[in-house]
Amino acid sequence: MQKTQMQEKYLVQHQIEKQQFIIDLGAEQALVQYELDPTALHLHFYHTFVPVSARGKGVANQLVTAALDWAKAQNYSISSSCSYVQLFLSRSK
Repeated sequence: MQKTQMQEKYLVQHQIEKQQFIIDLGAEQALVQYELDPTALHLHFYHTFVPVSARGKGVANQLVTAALDWAKAQNYSISSSCSYVQLFLSRSK
């Protein structure tokens, strides 16, 4: 019998003024950062970071999923120079 591991659900916060999404992990934060060109309706993700203590727990997955869902809901075109975000974008093609 295989055990399935339940991933903890994290609260993703959007800090529009800082152009980033974060998950507060107490003493540390995970984040994905972007640059928005509102004139072109284009959003570019350039950095994802998860502290070592939180890696392998689905933190980055939840963070990037929330960020991409928001960007798509705004009808922004999306690009990324962040390799982690690029994985998500290549899966959705």
